[in-house]
Amino acid sequence: SGGRVEMHDLLYTFGKELGSQGSRRLWNHKGVIGALKKQAGADRVRGIFLDMSELKHKIPLDRVTFTEMRKLRYLKFYSSRCHRECKADCKLNFPEGLEFPLDEIRYLYWLKFPLRKLPKDFNPKNLTDLNLPYSEIEEVWEGVKDTPKLKWVDLSHSRKLCNLSGLLNAESLQRLNLEGCTSLEELPREMNRMKSLTLLNMRGCTSLRVLPIMNLISMKTLILTNCSNLQTFRVISDNLETLHLDG
Repeated sequence: SGGRVEMHDLLYTFGKELGSQGSRRLWNHKGVIGALKKQAGADRVRGIFLDMSELKHKIPLDRVTFTEMRKLRYLKFYSSRCHRECKADCKLNFPEGLEFPLDEIRYLYWLKFPLRKLPKDFNPKNLTDLNLPYSEIEEVWEGVKDTPKLKWVDLSHSRKLCNLSGLLNAESLQRLNLEGCTSLEELPREMNRMKSLTLLNMRGCTSLRVLPIMNLISMKTLILTNCSNLQTFRVISDNLETLHLDG
């Protein structure tokens, strides 16, 4: 889709930026873990890509691991062996909590994010793509933050997620994946502001009882499959092309 092409462009830009003098990219798992622990050259790190399936043991990290990474723009903690229905725990943990002052972050993908929410000091003003599948989050972050550039959000299979109010300023959001968020009972009425939203996936949100009346003028695809407790909904969109209600 066009959205994914744009995402590829974002990663292409990342590659170009890393070619500039003085910047660092971290791909090899030993190099990544070494940098996270020692924080050597942290102020030059632009991107971190870590395949957690390469880690043999859980690794405890300090709460200030990311505090000096002021230029970090691309962060991906993933598993090449565990894309979906992943049962393994996150291999990274933060026993004393996490400070996350990443003002420049564009792309954040963290499989099985281990905390209840993103830290208070996280600033998503430049964030374009947020992916926290199979996470432990109960809410995205505390309060409402400005997210003028946020286009794609994937919180799928975050079974403790019960509050989406933190995304109420995400007026540029195009795709929202909430599949398998089994504790989510309702959506905030203020989602009506999301005039750019084209896809809303709530497949398997078994606690969802009602959807508020929303006039989502750009909505093309609405997935409510296996929302077994959904009683009523009224989503208005002249552009709606696909509605999934089976199950």
